[in-house]
Amino acid sequence: MNRWEKKQLPQKVTYEDVGYDQYRSVNVYACICPSCGLHIIEFNDDDVENSKSDEPKEMFHDCLIHHDYRGLNNFCNRCGQRLDWD
Repeated sequence: MNRWEKKQLPQKVTYEDVGYDQYRSVNVYACICPSCGLHIIEFNDDDVENSKSDEPKEMFHDCLIHHDYRGLNNFCNRCGQRLDWD
């Protein structure tokens, strides 16, 4: 299997707590490409204030509903990796 074919196989997005923004006084989280590490979407405590979870993945999916994110990227903008958002 060549490199291009490997990029066509969906890889699960990584959800992580990436730090604290001292200027806005919020924790920052990111959905990260598993191949190149690009922060595809960043969100913070203000975006997920109604979430009942402390896990970045669950918080993101809660804010998807709350903020009406639609049409998520199916491929990484930097490396072209096909993404699995589940």
